[in-house]
Formats: sequence, C-alpha cells, structure tokens
Amino acid sequence: MVGAAPASAAPWCAVGAACFCANPDGSGQVIVVRDEVWQDLTGFQSVRVIVNDQVPDDDACAATGVGGTGQQFCVPGGSSVLLPAGVAIRSVRG
Repeated sequence: MVGAAPASAAPWCAVGAACFCANPDGSGQVIVVRDEVWQDLTGFQSVRVIVNDQVPDDDACAATGVGGTGQQFCVPGGSSVLLPAGVAIRSVRG
C-alpha cells in the first residue's frame, strides 16, 4: 500500500461502502461497492484511489485482472490508499 489515510478524509464515499475513484479528491467517476463479490470493470479502469469506509475487518480490493486475478491492491476498512500511477484496474470488490 502507498499513502494509507483514514477513510474519513474522503467525505464523498458513503459510510459502509468501498469507493474506487480515478481522482483522489473524489471528482470524476466513482464506483461504489458494498459486497465481497469481484466485479469486472468495462470502460472504467482508471482507478487511482481506494476508499474503504467499511468496518475495520472488511477489506476492499482492486485487481489488475478480471475476477480478482493479477496484482491486487487491498486496503482495510476505515482507511484509504493511493494506487501507483499507470496501473490498469480490471476488477474490484468491497
């Protein structure tokens, strides 16, 4: 993880959700996930920040491959992380 911060620092992400956004300030398109099932992305791979506003033991992840394959970036509940630039995300889960 790079740049972990409290999830409360991102008021644009709803409590109880995992949010995946192209911009750290929450501007632009945001994907909101509330379950543990991997969701494949089409047309939206520019995820730069993960904000996990779920309970502490509920992690949120993004992966470079479909179905959670490839390199995974996970963040525990109650925190957020800035992903490395240039990483193409193909799937997410809350």
